[in-house]
Amino acid sequence: MGPAEIKQRQSGELAAVTLEQVDALENYFSRYLPQQMIVRGIAAHHDCRGHAGQLVVGLIFLVAGPLVPIFMALVGMGAASANRSQFWRWQE
Repeated sequence: MGPAEIKQRQSGELAAVTLEQVDALENYFSRYLPQQMIVRGIAAHHDCRGHAGQLVVGLIFLVAGPLVPIFMALVGMGAASANRSQFWRWQE
């Protein structure tokens, strides 16, 4: 809602809508966020434990990890180029 929409409503109506929306956030803060933190913690713990015993695997992941987005970008640029060439052939 923008300022013009807010000016057309009564303050009591706005307060009621705000309270309803706050109640809708209860599950997000009481269930989703704690579970998300637990899952992130477990994943980080798993990564640390797994790579501590296998130093070579950890080094490979450390080197190969940053290369994944680079190769994804290269594949995406190739796909975009192929799409452009197919599009121009279709229009002719």
